[in-house]
Amino acid sequence: MDEIKLSELPKIVNAGDYLLTSNANKLIGTAINFLQQLEGDKSDYTHTAIFAFYSKQDEILGFPMLIYEANRTLDLKPIDEHINQRICIIRHKGMTYDKYLKGLQGFKDEIGMFYPYYRLPFFALDFIFNFLMRKLHLEFRLATRKIIGKHHPVCSEWSEEFRIEAGLKSGRYPDESIGIDPDTIYDTAIKYKHLWKIVKEGRLIDDTRGR
Repeated sequence: MDEIKLSELPKIVNAGDYLLTSNANKLIGTAINFLQQLEGDKSDYTHTAIFAFYSKQDEILGFPMLIYEANRTLDLKPIDEHINQRICIIRHKGMTYDKYLKGLQGFKDEIGMFYPYYRLPFFALDFIFNFLMRKLHLEFRLATRKIIGKHHPVCSEWSEEFRIEAGLKSGRYPDESIGIDPDTIYDTAIKYKHLWKIVKEGRLIDDTRGR
């Protein structure tokens, strides 16, 4: 696996880029990984975040790179928690600084909101039920996760809400944020290359210690 150095992030990341990685809670990450595999292909990532604006002055002063992340709470957090994890940085080709600000404006009232752990069982229910329906060659699908607590987004829903508020299309139909999972976001970037770019993928390492 390629390595991504912490020191190189300011050179390759733009505000509004997605960070795809593993959930910091290993139990939840393992469960999400299992459920995503029920969709029919391998599961690559179980958590998403959005890179915040990072200026040249921030880099000179040695400030940590920050991400908007829904993990325990939705807030600005240092990327340090994801060091030594496999990550993928993806970019919507239509993202600009103005669109980044527009996206942030759309969810400002959600900052500080607690992560909706209560919704995860409904994701599990939908994934397992729909897996069984496919096995039985039945068309009916369950979508309780799109109804219960839909105004309290999990990490992947919030990331897609940010993109929609910024006025950018994903390529998927229907293009919605409710019920989306991290692996679908990754698969979307792979499929719709005219809209998305894989900036870099690999294990994030901290090469700044001792400097």
